[in-house]
Amino acid sequence: MIRVVSGIFFLLLAGLGPMITLPAAHAENLPGEPVTIRFLTYHNSPPFIINEASRLGMTFTLADTLSARSNGQYYFKVEILPRKRLDLVLKDGCLCVVPWVNPEWFNEPNAPPYPFTDGYQRDSNAVISRISQKVEYKSPFSLYGLSVAGLQGTQWGLVDTLVARGLIIKEEVPRFFLALKMVVAGRADAAILPTSIAAYLIERHKLASELYISSRPHSVFARHFLVSQPPGQPNLPLYQFLQAQVPSLLANPPWDVPL
Repeated sequence: MIRVVSGIFFLLLAGLGPMITLPAAHAENLPGEPVTIRFLTYHNSPPFIINEASRLGMTFTLADTLSARSNGQYYFKVEILPRKRLDLVLKDGCLCVVPWVNPEWFNEPNAPPYPFTDGYQRDSNAVISRISQKVEYKSPFSLYGLSVAGLQGTQWGLVDTLVARGLIIKEEVPRFFLALKMVVAGRADAAILPTSIAAYLIERHKLASELYISSRPHSVFARHFLVSQPPGQPNLPLYQFLQAQVPSLLANPPWDVPL
């Protein structure tokens, strides 16, 4: 559960390499030991990854929770990879799970039809502006004539169409927090970033008195597990196990992110 509280803001989001083959995975595990599942993520921003060395963040909490709930069947080992590297790992085949993703983000032409569980967390893309110059989002045309900051490579649907036509200026930055800083400094009129990330960053950096979150988000989506198993190898009941966890993760998310 993410709880972010300030004088104006309360957010509760709940419910909202060489590849390993299956024989290799079994070779690492003695009889009776859990099977190691690579828990691959490219979401390396807080609150998903807060401190890798200390294993602090929602991704580590989720991996540990799943390991415990498997009753010794699986051990979910977190690995942080760039998105392009992760795509190559999946293409080559691996015994792995990718958390926090949506099927629409893996629909490139010729991409393999990966199995996804149902969504276990609801999230959205927030439109954030300065309190002194609020942007109330109703449609992409609400951003007409404005500069909007966001993470490099992020796709915004019709907003990108308006960007291509020169009707909106898109300012791409390498980190989510930089998008918020641009808004605070007046270098961008608005920013679009995941609400789960925005909530954490706004509270962590005490920006609630300076930033306004539109009552209507740019978009809403669910986060799912992508499940991959090496082709031609006996399947483990991994997908079934993860799918069975979805209702409890929606109802009682195990993460309680420290701010």
